[in-house]
This record gives sequence, structure tokens and C-alpha cells, in this order.
Amino acid sequence: MATLEQAASLSQAPERPHMSHFRQAMLSLYWFGTQAHWSAILLITLPQQAFLIGGDAVKGQTLGVVLLIGAFVSMIVAPLFGALSDHIKTPWGRRRPWIVVGTLMNVVGLLGLIYFPRPHDLGSLPLFIVAFMWVEFWNNVATAPFSALIPDIVPANQRGSAAGWYGLMSMLGNFAGGLSALLFTHNGVTNLTSIYYFIGAAMIFGMLGTVLFVHEPPVLRDPPPFRWGEFFRGLREPFRDHDFRWVF
Repeated sequence: MATLEQAASLSQAPERPHMSHFRQAMLSLYWFGTQAHWSAILLITLPQQAFLIGGDAVKGQTLGVVLLIGAFVSMIVAPLFGALSDHIKTPWGRRRPWIVVGTLMNVVGLLGLIYFPRPHDLGSLPLFIVAFMWVEFWNNVATAPFSALIPDIVPANQRGSAAGWYGLMSMLGNFAGGLSALLFTHNGVTNLTSIYYFIGAAMIFGMLGTVLFVHEPPVLRDPPPFRWGEFFRGLREPFRDHDFRWVF
């Protein structure tokens, strides 16, 4: 798998243009939507729906199964589509097509999370898991290429500033995701459907801000072809390190 520096070199002239604070904010606006999305799902909707489907007796087991499968999907999809975005060339850039498609398909998956679970019916759990896997899959299709935009676009002397905007948008997204429970809870009852529509809107808002206001530089030369063998070697290589294995 190409390193971030190698990937960035494909599309960058020696000097990247200076970025205004507005463009840096727009670059990280997608992360605001993503963080709002996951904080609301992991902290609010998913635990409540695990209780809704499995009841109090098995809610922990239900939640554990859903999260385990979702984590497995994320572990595979993120490095794969991050690598694929290094090896494509389109009129719209290498990263933005993945961000747009991944976000829209992610939002479609939220509808499954809304309508598939049925109260105290474990028979609805498989469809709910499929919907969660769909959301995990397409979210990683978008976020892995998005993560390469900062080294693609930001000049070296502004990476600290860009990382600051990235962190700020992350905190604001977490705040918005948590705020959704306050906004959509009335008389002790949380409206999960409204929360899902809220975070879907946040995802689209963040995606549009990033893809409309952040323009990828043209690719200066054709990227190397994607090679499965090289990809799998790149996945395997970190595990040769003892400390990495423990952290993993």
C-alpha cells in the first residue's frame, strides 16, 4: 500500500497553495458530520435498540454482536478503500468521488437502522446487523479516502493548523451527536427516528461542505496500478512488530 507521502506526491506540485482558515475548516467539515453520526449511534441509538430488540436479559449480548461484526467490517474496508483511492484518477479527483458515494450510501443504510428492528423480536436482529454492516462499510468507503485529503492538500507549514481544525470539528461533531438526544427526547421518550434523520442530515451537510469548497489538485502523473499482493503485504507488515501487535 502506498504511504501517505507517496500518495500525496502523485497529485502535488512541489509547493501546495496556502489555505485560508475557511478552506481548512471546510476540509474538516466532513469530520464534523462523521463524528456526530457515530457519537449518536454508539452512545444513544444502538444501546436503546439493543434493548428494544433483545430486552433487558440479552441487551448486552445483542449490542456486543452488532459491534463485533461492525468492527470486523471496518478493519477490512478502511485500508482497502484507502489504498484504492491512491490508485485511481478521475476528473473529480482521487478522494472526493469516494466521499460522495460513501456518504450517500451510508445515509441509505440509516433507514435500515430505523425500520428493521422490532420490539422484543430477536428475529429482526439479522436484518438490523446487515443494516449496521452496510453503514460501517460505506462510512469507511468515505472516511478512509477522506483521511488522505490533509496530506494531499495542506502545505507542510500549515499541517498543525489544519490538524487543529480537524480536532475542533471532531469535538463539535461529538457535541452535536450528544445534543441530538436532548433535542429529540420529550417526556422521557427519545425519538430515535428523528436522531437518525438528524445525523443523516449532518453527514450530508459535512460532505457537501468538503467536496464543494475543497478542490483536489490535478494528478500530475498516472498512479501505479493497484496490486493485491502489495496490499496484503502492507497489511501484514505492521504485525511483524511486537509493540504494534500489543497495541492492536
